[in-house]
Amino acid sequence: MDLSGLRVLVVDDHIDTLDMMRVALELCGAAVMVSNTAREGLQAVVRYGPDIVLSDLAMPEEDGFWLLDQVRSLRPQAGEGLPVIAVTAHARRYGYEEILRAGFNGLIRKPVDPVSLCDDVRGFVDRG
Repeated sequence: MDLSGLRVLVVDDHIDTLDMMRVALELCGAAVMVSNTAREGLQAVVRYGPDIVLSDLAMPEEDGFWLLDQVRSLRPQAGEGLPVIAVTAHARRYGYEEILRAGFNGLIRKPVDPVSLCDDVRGFVDRG
């Protein structure tokens, strides 16, 4: 899957997950920025202008739901229409319908499969 020209922001408090996702997405041609807190992720959305955000839900301090709310409250050109995808190992705790009702555009379950990650990201971006 070719993701050339796509800007992806990955937000997760686990460095191993960040590194794996960054490498997998870069191998597919994406330009990847990583943040290990939701606050840093919000700053990156404003500065970096990603095409898609992949955010862990369960992080210390502000979580992925907080990040989503902040992104959606930004000026329309920065937050509206930006796909924000929940990434979680707690899929039983957070149901798919609950994640969509919260405003996320989709869900990627942990452990993340690096082989299908690029296909998943392309699908979310294409759906807009």
